[in-house]
Amino acid sequence: MSALCYGCLVTLRDFPVATKLPDGMQQAADADTPSGSTSAVPLPAYVEQAAHGRKFTDFLGEALETPGILGQEKAQVDSVLSHDDGVIVGKGKWDGEDAIIKCANYKIHSTTIEYEMGACVMLQDAAQYFKGSNDDGQQFVADYKDRFEAKLAAPLPKHYCFVTSYDGDKTLGEYIRPMDAPQRLEAAVLFADQLLRGITYLHRIGLVHRDIKLENVVIKEGKPPKATIIDFDLAKGIRLNHAKESSMRNQLPSGSLKYMSPELLRDKARDLRKSDMWALGVLIFEVLHKQSPFLVAYLRAAVSNNLNIYRNHIIQLLTKPMRLPMPASLDDYFAVQKKTFELVTYEIYTMMIPREKDRPTPQTYREWKRALPKLTVNDYKTKWHVHIDYQFK
Repeated sequence: MSALCYGCLVTLRDFPVATKLPDGMQQAADADTPSGSTSAVPLPAYVEQAAHGRKFTDFLGEALETPGILGQEKAQVDSVLSHDDGVIVGKGKWDGEDAIIKCANYKIHSTTIEYEMGACVMLQDAAQYFKGSNDDGQQFVADYKDRFEAKLAAPLPKHYCFVTSYDGDKTLGEYIRPMDAPQRLEAAVLFADQLLRGITYLHRIGLVHRDIKLENVVIKEGKPPKATIIDFDLAKGIRLNHAKESSMRNQLPSGSLKYMSPELLRDKARDLRKSDMWALGVLIFEVLHKQSPFLVAYLRAAVSNNLNIYRNHIIQLLTKPMRLPMPASLDDYFAVQKKTFELVTYEIYTMMIPREKDRPTPQTYREWKRALPKLTVNDYKTKWHVHIDYQFK
């Protein structure tokens, strides 16, 4: 069952439901989760595998104007990862290196293609500018290798293609799914740091992502595992006034409903960097607890097909103390490290400060953390006035 979203498709199977839901909502969530669906060959999943795996050229037509996949001699497509609504994503090689090739119908997706083309140019220029530098955030952002218009025979519509580096075997949501509580706590600490660095890098080069979520982060397993931010079809260039906080007016809400900040839902966003920060807080909460912080309101909106239910729930955080759900028992977390759990929880609350003017940008927050020799809960209370209405035993 599709739910509400601006600019993308959201489904209720984004993450397992870990809480007892009101009558009717559990059935709705269960109905949206396919049962018994298995794949003989596990595919790396930037996106869900298409229900009907077609060859790349079958979708675009057999007749190409020039030799090679999409008229590109550099391209080789080995498998289809997704085919849906005018967008096809394949895994293969580009100029001999592993790559992801995404091809989109311009007639259907002209707006997001324009956004992604702009992001592609900015990321490529930044990669050259920062080449050899010690900027530690660039490594957590997907590398755009190329972009081109597909060479298709008439009467096929115009298609644009984007080639990105192949950065992982699983989305973040898939990666955390089998984890127990101590493992999720460790993952929350690690990926909060990596993604904060990646988002800070994006903002530094003048780009806001606008769609930070579990599905748009891929994980490359290792010691330690590495997160990479992908999918820039909603990314937007910004102009920063370095003398003061930038004024960035958002024209239309964009992104996934579950990750939208209060100011986006009110159409009053002034600094889109802070909306990315809110989305990161929601994401880290999901990593830690394996559910959305506002799951019940989200499901009510989805079941009734009424966006205002969720919108009003988030907006009321501006006038009421925010209380995010906590697990029934913290024994599993505290068996590992109580202080770590507390610090991650305070970090999430700081990223999700409801009022935009009070919420730090990723760069401001990261600089504050790095300046402290040893971070404590009292530091969060003093600097960001974060107070959690929960008794840690």
